[in-house]
Amino acid sequence: MIINIFKMIWNQKRKNFFISLAMFLLFIILYGTGYQVTGSISKYFFPENYEVKNRLVLLLQSATMNVDQARLDRQKLVQRLSLVDGVIQVGQAEHGPMLNSYSTTRILYDSIHYSAQLRVADQALAELLGFKMVEGQWYTDEQVNLYAAVHPFQPITDQDVMLEAHLPVVIDRLLAGRLAPGRSALGLRMIVAGRSCQVVGVTQPIKRLPFEGPHPTIYMPVQWSSTRQILLYLLVEDERDAGLNRRISQATYSVLDKETWGITMFSSLAARKAFLAESERIDIITLILLGLFLLFMSMMGLGGILSYNINKRKPELGLLRAMGASRGSLQWRLILEMLLVCMMGIIPALLFLVQIPFLKMFPVDEIVHFFILALVFVFMIFMVILFVWYPSWKASHIEPARALKEQ
Repeated sequence: MIINIFKMIWNQKRKNFFISLAMFLLFIILYGTGYQVTGSISKYFFPENYEVKNRLVLLLQSATMNVDQARLDRQKLVQRLSLVDGVIQVGQAEHGPMLNSYSTTRILYDSIHYSAQLRVADQALAELLGFKMVEGQWYTDEQVNLYAAVHPFQPITDQDVMLEAHLPVVIDRLLAGRLAPGRSALGLRMIVAGRSCQVVGVTQPIKRLPFEGPHPTIYMPVQWSSTRQILLYLLVEDERDAGLNRRISQATYSVLDKETWGITMFSSLAARKAFLAESERIDIITLILLGLFLLFMSMMGLGGILSYNINKRKPELGLLRAMGASRGSLQWRLILEMLLVCMMGIIPALLFLVQIPFLKMFPVDEIVHFFILALVFVFMIFMVILFVWYPSWKASHIEPARALKEQ
C-alpha cells in the first residue's frame, strides 16, 4: 500500500508540490510567532535582581553642554540632591535599568573578542538598587582614584600606555561564564576600549526591560562617562510623598541652568516598570492575535485544498470500494497520503530551523527554540489529521455505484 501511495503522490506531483510548499511556509511562520511570544513571556518571569520600590529615576539632557562640563554638573547635582529632605541616597549611571537606550562594547580577553553591554555606574547605584554580588565586591572610589592617578579621566591617545595600570570593573555572571567557565572570574584582566581592566566583582545579571532577558554586561566607573546627559537613581523614604517631586525639581534647578538642562524623565522605578510592561504586553497580544489570524486563514485554506483534493478522487475511491476495499482502509489510506504530502513540507522546514543554534545565525534560547519546534511539529501533524479526517471519512462512505455513475 505504501508503494501505491507514493505512486499516487508522484502522479499528482504538481498539486502536491503546492501543498508541501504551503506547509513549509506555515511551519516557519508558526515557529517564528511561537518563539517570539514564548521567549518574551519567559523573559518577563526572569528575576530583575534589583529593587524598584521607593526608587526614582531622573534623566536630564543637554544639546549644548560638553562632556567635561556635564561631568562637573552631575557631581554638583548629586551633592545637592543628597541633601533634599526624603532622599536617602543618590546613584549615578549611564544606560541604567528601565531605559530604552543601551551601549555595547568589545572586550579582548585571551586573544578572543567578546561583545557585552556597557553600563557606567558608581558604588552608590549598586547599593541603592540592591545589586546582588556573586563574588568579590563593587569597585570603590579609592580603587578608581588610584587608577586615575596614573591615567586621568581623558580620551585615550596612546593605547599602549593604558596597559600600565588596571581599571577596576565589575562584570555580571553571564559574562563571567563566558570568560572563565567553571572557575572564579575575580582578578581577570581584559582590554576594554584600549584600557586594561581587572575584575574586582561579579554580580547577578539584571534585566534592562521587563520583557527583555539579561545580556552579558560589564560595569565601569562613572568617571569615564562620555555622554551629554545626567542619569541618576534615587533611593527615597516614600515615593508617594506629594511634595518630594517638587523638592527634587527645585533642588535640581538650584544648581543647574534651565536653559541648558532639561528633564526628559522623572518617574518612580515601579511606575516606569509598569508602563514599559504594559507597552510590551500590548505588542505581545497584538502579535498573538496576528499569529492566530494567520493560522486560521492558512489552516482554512489548507483544509479547503485537502478537502477538494479528496473529493476529486471519488471515482477512484468508488472503484476501490467495488474491488472490496473496506471503508476504514480507504479512510486511513487518504489520511496517510495527505500526511506524507504535508510532511514533505514540514520535514525540510524542521531541518532548516533546527540548524539555527549550531550555525549561530542569530542568538536564540536553545531550550525555548527546541521546545517550540517540537510543539509546532506536533500541532501541525494534529491539524493535518483533523482537517483530513472528515473529508476522508465522507469519501470512504461513498457507494461504489454512485461513484462510478459520476465518473
